[in-house]
Amino acid sequence: MVRGTNFELFNAMESTIMMSLNQAAQILQIGKPRLYRLISENEITPTPDGNRRILTDEQLKQLKKSLVRSKKKLVQPQFPELQNQKVRTSSKNSSAKISQSVRELLNAKDSQIEHLQKLLESERARLAAVRENKENYQVILMGIQKVFGQLLQASEVVKNFLNNYVEKFSRISNRK
Repeated sequence: MVRGTNFELFNAMESTIMMSLNQAAQILQIGKPRLYRLISENEITPTPDGNRRILTDEQLKQLKKSLVRSKKKLVQPQFPELQNQKVRTSSKNSSAKISQSVRELLNAKDSQIEHLQKLLESERARLAAVRENKENYQVILMGIQKVFGQLLQASEVVKNFLNNYVEKFSRISNRK
């Protein structure tokens, strides 16, 4: 009799599948924060197992049902008052409205493109003017450098002339 009781207890334990909260979240395809919310909402108490907590098969089924119910609530239409109204436009009117709105959008885009092309042209012209001014400044700078070089050469010539003049003057003064 004791032996039969142990066997029955073993079968009962085997039929009750236990899984960790991580496994439950994976099976339900939800994140752990949502799993914790569902556990709290359904007042389920996971069984402690060392450092982790585990759920029974029954608890997991209860969470699945709760999850299905919450998904049904999420799928409710955003405007329930419009749900039962019939659409009264014919396909010709709706396609005419759509093509008119498409034409308006295309016209708006064309005008935006035209505006952007004008901006691009004016920016290119401005950049060309800046480039031309830069080239002019470079030409002027090169001219200044050339003149400065010539002035340095002229100053050397003047310096040499003055040195020669001073030497000649000092020779003449020493003779007297």
